[in-house]
Amino acid sequence: MEALRPGLVLVLVLCAAGSVQGQPPGVKERYVHFLEQHVDANMNAHKCTSVMGRLRLTEPDGKTCKAVNTFIQADKDQVKEICTSGTTVGNLVQSGQPFPLIKCTFNGGKPYYPHCEYRGVQVTRYIRIACDQGWPVHYGGDIILV
Repeated sequence: MEALRPGLVLVLVLCAAGSVQGQPPGVKERYVHFLEQHVDANMNAHKCTSVMGRLRLTEPDGKTCKAVNTFIQADKDQVKEICTSGTTVGNLVQSGQPFPLIKCTFNGGKPYYPHCEYRGVQVTRYIRIACDQGWPVHYGGDIILV
């Protein structure tokens, strides 16, 4: 049994690392950033201020509170599947089914991080994402199909 331990440890480490492995060079960083910023199966509307603050989501200047951020209430595999099964719309891929979303909108406080306050709303919409070599890397918006 002792002889098997190093092999078992290696297998466990590889399994744990496999969740974001496999992306082509240059894609992994964008994919991980997309997941952190937009995918949270456990997100709810009441957590917008705390989650936006924890993630330090700001406008590109790094100081101004981000006006709006959308969280997809799904797991990363469900979102990744859009890249292969969705419909191409320009340079984005649209989901084939609607997703539950939490839209966090700046709602007051000082307009500079870390004093941002957000109001969250739960909606269900089709989403559009940018994919790079089969990996979601950018949230392109959401739409209501009638």
